[in-house]
Amino acid sequence: MKDLSAQFYLDLDSYGRLFSHKGTQLSGDISPAYSTLTDEIIERVVNHFPNMKVVFLARDPVERAWSLIVHGRAARNDQ
Repeated sequence: MKDLSAQFYLDLDSYGRLFSHKGTQLSGDISPAYSTLTDEIIERVVNHFPNMKVVFLARDPVERAWSLIVHGRAARNDQ
């Protein structure tokens, strides 16, 4: 969604088709980047998908920062 929102035209129909193969089953998307979307993008998504349900899970900010540091260090060690 973040990549899509960076484009000149936000194609929400194409985004919605990513989940169409599930039919009536529940499906979704998960990304920490969703928490950084602008109010304008959120409003457009909500208006386009009026029956959408959102579950927002937030980690403790200190634990999240520590995890980022640890994983960053591990990634540098792998190179």
